[in-house]
Amino acid sequence: MLRQRHDLVASRQALAVTLENMSQGIAMIDADGTIPVFNRRAVELLGLPDELVGPAMTYRQVVNWQLKSGEFSQEAAQAIARQHEPQPMDHPETEQTYERSRPDGTTLEIRTQSLPSGGFVRTFTDITGRRQNEAALVAARARAAHAERTQVLGQLAGGIAHDFNNILQAVQGSASLIATRATDAASVRRFSQMILDVTERGTSITSRLLAFARRGELRAEPVESDTLLCGLREILSHTLGSHITVDLHLAEDLPPILADKGQLETVLVNLATNARDAMPVDGILSFSAVAEVVYASKTARADLQPDHYVRLEVADTGSGMDEATRIRALEPFFSTKPPGQGTGLGLSMAKGFAEQSGGALAIDSVPGKGTSVHLWLPATARAATSPSAPARSPPPPQDSGKRILLVDDEAAVLETLAISLEDAGYSVQLATDGADALEIIGSEAPIDVLVTDLSMPGVDGLTLIRNARRHRPHLPAVLLTGYAGHGAQLAVGASLDGAFTLVRKPVSAAQLADRIEALLAVPLSG
Repeated sequence: MLRQRHDLVASRQALAVTLENMSQGIAMIDADGTIPVFNRRAVELLGLPDELVGPAMTYRQVVNWQLKSGEFSQEAAQAIARQHEPQPMDHPETEQTYERSRPDGTTLEIRTQSLPSGGFVRTFTDITGRRQNEAALVAARARAAHAERTQVLGQLAGGIAHDFNNILQAVQGSASLIATRATDAASVRRFSQMILDVTERGTSITSRLLAFARRGELRAEPVESDTLLCGLREILSHTLGSHITVDLHLAEDLPPILADKGQLETVLVNLATNARDAMPVDGILSFSAVAEVVYASKTARADLQPDHYVRLEVADTGSGMDEATRIRALEPFFSTKPPGQGTGLGLSMAKGFAEQSGGALAIDSVPGKGTSVHLWLPATARAATSPSAPARSPPPPQDSGKRILLVDDEAAVLETLAISLEDAGYSVQLATDGADALEIIGSEAPIDVLVTDLSMPGVDGLTLIRNARRHRPHLPAVLLTGYAGHGAQLAVGASLDGAFTLVRKPVSAAQLADRIEALLAVPLSG
């Protein structure tokens, strides 16, 4: 018995020394509120005064001191003030963990383990340094991401400025040559066509940017993938370089793809350019297309919904990517190219386009064996074949008797659109802003259609149309915009009613005339 008593005393002393030297604070509270165990670290972490600490200290005394010292918020203090001493619990041995910040800035992690007797054991851990390090790491990552985005956006802006400067150079040069060769009809036609071609290129640039921002309004139409890929192969065979062989593999009886043809071409060209960069010496670039059906019972790749698809594949025999790089390849602004040679936007734009179109994109790659990009796009039924209509040109000048009120704050846009509409046979009255237009609308001037820009200082296009219909309830309106996303906004928000259409700039005279005639053909509602 003496040996057992000695061993018990030694064990208690060892436990007491261990508790007093632990980095964690530990307290054990009995069901009656007494505190048989409360180590020195717990006293330090809670900031308890020496006069409170002692063998007679109770749980209620500790809580009362904390309330008086402002350790808790007002709401927490009220809840704690209503709390009684620990009571036996219906579900013993449950554990709770939470964090609490003390007034001195210390952050404590507090774990409470209930005991079958009704008391509990509570541990206190100082995690202030950990939380500070985590916050510093988050801030450092945010700064790094901001710096990377700033660098990439600078590269992107530089690239866009370079492309648009080339476009402006071609437009300026062609316009100057037209002015000096006004009597040479062949030269005028040639340089006019050049201006039209480079403006199409400008439209393509803005479309790529909108696809990256996922704000573009896709104009889906049936696209024959075999015809599209054959055309791209012919073009790319001459532009990618003689060291690149372009192959084409097409399945038979491919259904048409339902997608925006212009953006699809842009995506495929960007993928081909990436493939070329991965094959600096020699290589093979392969385009392929095959029809696929995804069933509900099948685990589909790339989160595809059950439907009929055409899977396009762009594959190369280049350097390939390891698994870590492949996983990050679709992240915006991630690029494996040296600084200044890539923005990291191409694959992100392609993924955004695929998802907007109702499809998906996935990448397979093996280091040293090349990369394959798979693009699933919805398939659609083939329409009945009919002879293709020739491109529509503006109608010959003739008086249609239709009167247009044209509103735009850009003088050059206003003048060119006015001349185009007059050449199409319309009578055009001009207004340089919304306020000027409202004065005309409020007068007795005859107006059949209102054509207005969306973004104008003062009275914008939407406000102009709304106010115009207070004077002329059934006035048809064409809203011109160079921005993205407004069509969806107007449709969802029901911003406008009546005869109305949204047209994206740049717009040709024939396209604008078509929209006007379509509006005029709509019968007025009472």
